[in-house]
Amino acid sequence: MRKGTLILYEKETDYAIRFMNYFNELPNFIFEVRTFTNLQVLNEHLNTHEGDVLLISSGIFLEEWQREKVRKVILLTENLEEKNGESQAIYKYQSMDNVKQQLIQLWDETGVKKEEKNAKQRIKYIAVCSPFGGSGKTMFSLAYGQASAKRKRTLYIGLEAVKSFSKSERGGGSFSELLYFLKEKTTDFDFQKLVTHIGELDCIHSPDYYGDWYRVEESDLDYMMEQLESQTRYETVLFDLGIWNFASIYLLSKMDKIYIPEWRATSVFRKEIYLRENWKLDGYGDLELRKQSIKLPYDEEVNKGDFRIERMLKTKMGQWVWNVIESEWMSEKNC
Repeated sequence: MRKGTLILYEKETDYAIRFMNYFNELPNFIFEVRTFTNLQVLNEHLNTHEGDVLLISSGIFLEEWQREKVRKVILLTENLEEKNGESQAIYKYQSMDNVKQQLIQLWDETGVKKEEKNAKQRIKYIAVCSPFGGSGKTMFSLAYGQASAKRKRTLYIGLEAVKSFSKSERGGGSFSELLYFLKEKTTDFDFQKLVTHIGELDCIHSPDYYGDWYRVEESDLDYMMEQLESQTRYETVLFDLGIWNFASIYLLSKMDKIYIPEWRATSVFRKEIYLRENWKLDGYGDLELRKQSIKLPYDEEVNKGDFRIERMLKTKMGQWVWNVIESEWMSEKNC
């Protein structure tokens, strides 16, 4: 089931967390919930994102531009009299199950046709890969993903043999867990249960065991992309690809764009030639048309790893990546 986006603004932090945890753990709920307790942060989010429902505490004045960012605004009120006098309102202090039923009812009353509700643009698929180590591939991927997430719903999927950050540090699930559902052809699993967050970027960790990637078949990748299209509202999905086999080449054939970053001027050029020759031998010579080699600027802070991933966009390389993606957005806008 494709999910809508419900944005909750509630100043009471405990309630906001309880609300988000309850609804995001519900199987087959029609919305993915994102919560905000700070009005400035909410405004920054609405500047670059849209949603289906904004559930907002009473007493907050919304400007016209904020209302245009969502399809429906519903008041979350602490006053029963206010609830009775306002048809588009939900009483705060009741069971979450009652809140759920009222949300669904109010959403259905919008009169939006189901086809229109579910209408969305096709996901843009991007891969960042490299035939050599130490290229800055993952650093570029994380910077690109965080920059993209400032304006578009973006999912990062790690496909590295050795993880750059762990589940124990950040929570969330891994590609190994996703692969289980893909092999079972399960239709009732929820991508959001595997997701962790780096700022506004959604992430699924690299496999728990690198050998899991060698179990991947073409049909698994086809099914994954079908589920991403039908079940999620992501606009960009970014693969950080560091494991090479036939499944890797098949995945690249599904991409809209392929980045090959380089950081060190060693035998890079020769290895890229070898990579292109292998693509042709496997019948995927057209990948060359979607490939873009990029030479990353040297960044001592990033090279040493002396930073938090959330600060990636504030580094020298992060700023360089931000300029790259802004150029892409301008090109898309002019098309």
